[in-house]
Amino acid sequence: MKINESEFQRLASLSSLEFSQNEKEECMKELEEFVKLADNVNGAICGEAKTIKKVSDKVLLFEDLREDEITLSEKAGSVLANGKNDGSFFTVTADN
Repeated sequence: MKINESEFQRLASLSSLEFSQNEKEECMKELEEFVKLADNVNGAICGEAKTIKKVSDKVLLFEDLREDEITLSEKAGSVLANGKNDGSFFTVTADN
C-alpha cells in the first residue's frame, strides 16, 4: 500500500511529531514497508483465527499449537530494590 504525503502528515499530526523533508521521505518508506509486513501477516490468516496458514500452504490448526508454559519470575521486591521508589512509581538509572 502506497502511503501518500497527506496520509503521512495526518499521522504525524495525530502523533504530535514533526519531520524535516528528508526525515519525512525516509519515514514514509519505512511506514510503507511496515504496512506491507502487516498485509503479509493478515494474509497468513485464513478465515477465523483458529486456522493459520503456514508459508508452505499447509494448514495449522489452533489445537496443534503448544500450550503456554507458566514460569515463576523473580520476586517483585528484589527487582524493584534496584530503583528509587516513592510509593507511586520507581525509577531505574541507566548503567553507563
